[in-house]
Amino acid sequence: MSTFVNNIKDQAIEVCNKYGLYASVMIAQACLESAYGKSSLSSPPHYNLFGVKGSYKGHSVILPTWEVIKGKRVNVNAKFRSYPSYKESMEDQAKLLRNGLSWNKNFYRKTWIENARSYKDVTKALTGTYATDPNYNTKLNTLIEKYNLTKYDSVKSKPSKPKSSTKTYTVKSG
Repeated sequence: MSTFVNNIKDQAIEVCNKYGLYASVMIAQACLESAYGKSSLSSPPHYNLFGVKGSYKGHSVILPTWEVIKGKRVNVNAKFRSYPSYKESMEDQAKLLRNGLSWNKNFYRKTWIENARSYKDVTKALTGTYATDPNYNTKLNTLIEKYNLTKYDSVKSKPSKPKSSTKTYTVKSG
């Protein structure tokens, strides 16, 4: 676990700071979705940390997976994106969360730092939207707490305005 997190944490922090997301959640998702980078989907040559379906710049792979449909676990074959590295996988994940879906640009707005009080709000928002697993948030929260992943969050606050000081000057002629 620690080796995998050490391999991805710097890129996750950079990407999450750029897109206004919680790095703790991204790292926990990567751990859960990829079995700590050991799944065939997350391994070379695919580097898909999040189980994102579809294709990435024309690259994809078809693999078996499971979904919860109408409360039942169902095995299916699905087309997953194949990335050149973990960096593109994280960047693509961040863009998905920030830009939403084609039919709803704000679909994942509750995952943005400015709309979430904590990582728990984000993991709850991902459950039933991003993931069909009804226990997704519990699994992510357990990873975040167990491995203290909040230390990678760089929640940016709005910069404070500098205090102005008032000085009086007397202008003399000559």
